[in-house]
Amino acid sequence: LFVVSASNDQTLRIWDLPGTRARTAIEGHTRDVRGCAFGPDGGFVVSASYDGTLKVWDTATGDECATAGHTGAVQDCAVSPDGSFAVSVSSGSSGTLKIWDALTWQERVTLKVHSGWVNGCAISPDAAVIISASSDDLKIWDASTGEERATLACTRGAKDCAISPDGSFVVSATWGQTLEVWALPTAEKRVSLRAGEVNGCAISPDGSFVISAGGERGHGVLKVWDVASWTADI
Repeated sequence: LFVVSASNDQTLRIWDLPGTRARTAIEGHTRDVRGCAFGPDGGFVVSASYDGTLKVWDTATGDECATAGHTGAVQDCAVSPDGSFAVSVSSGSSGTLKIWDALTWQERVTLKVHSGWVNGCAISPDAAVIISASSDDLKIWDASTGEERATLACTRGAKDCAISPDGSFVVSATWGQTLEVWALPTAEKRVSLRAGEVNGCAISPDGSFVISAGGERGHGVLKVWDVASWTADI
């Protein structure tokens, strides 16, 4: 069992669990590494960097397998649950979403998706839908055609997003200090939660709780939200 961390020191590190020592430090990016995502079997990890590249690494050896990229800083990435494709998003004036073939790492399509910075992305469990989170809104895309399905008006835009394991809802972490929950496939807002400053979000594997990561009074804060009641347990 292991995890991978992405760091502002331009590296990824592989950590064996349980334990507190890194097994491997992966070097190759030339600027901050903003995000990473595993392939479905854990055999490879994809990293997104401010240096404008998306890199693929063998988790057993730490070797670089492929490099792809954008013309702007790459903010986030995700790999489909079936391992057939990956998604990356970039920021700045070149804010785009790219879909990559995960066997050849050739680009399938590039979408100029938002007018603002694109900060995060997620892929549905059935690999049919892609969500992109930007400083202006949240968008839902058809993964096979690249066509836009819906635009969700988040409070002051979104920093991050996550899709539930059953594909029934999306959570967005917004610049308006809220967690917003949207039903799929209707794209209707279920609830807006006052979360304080929130920079990221994730959903548990069984879909029973959501974790938000943010800060209050200069301290980092994790909050755990019960999906049944949408109240914070911690």
